[in-house]
Amino acid sequence: MSLLNSMITERQHWFREIFAGLRILDEDAVTAHLADEDRRTEEVLAAGPLDAELVHHLYAQKDALGLILRGRLHLEELLEAIIAKKFKYADILLHGRLSFSAKMDILRASNALDAKTYRDLVQISRLRNAFAHHLSSSLSVSEVSGLSDCPALKAVVSKFESPDVRAQIALFVLRQVLLQVLLRLALRHKLIGQSVEALGPPVQDDKDDHSD
Repeated sequence: MSLLNSMITERQHWFREIFAGLRILDEDAVTAHLADEDRRTEEVLAAGPLDAELVHHLYAQKDALGLILRGRLHLEELLEAIIAKKFKYADILLHGRLSFSAKMDILRASNALDAKTYRDLVQISRLRNAFAHHLSSSLSVSEVSGLSDCPALKAVVSKFESPDVRAQIALFVLRQVLLQVLLRLALRHKLIGQSVEALGPPVQDDKDDHSD
């Protein structure tokens, strides 16, 4: 089994274990449980293969707005790194005004993105646009459950009545999916260990750009 398949399979098993654990917890125990899992995951991923600075940056985001905006910026940096690696004259694409959606469409059309990753990027882009254009938006369980490896999320969360607990779970899952998508991209395209700076200057997150 390749490094990519083995790591992604491990993360999928871990996700199922998280959902199984939540089914037997009461609301008072959820916060501590998710905090423990967050600490464990941050330590594991910061040790490799993802860059530690990137991992810590995503864990520094304590609300859905910061997480989705910053997470998508990191994803866009990786998409640009893949374009730069894949295309001989990549500067033609990267120096233009291509939206995030256009970049992922180009990579999907060239088979540089698998269908699962592409679907996740589409959903993440929709979430980002909802938050960027309506800062009062909240993160719903139904939106997060549409991401990969999350079909069991609605059933798990339905047992909890507290809106705060539901929000905590949705934020936890979103962070984990963002990390998994970054992991899939970095491993597939051998961009492991590159720092945020090495991928180029930060992409400007133009909140008035409705093109993506």
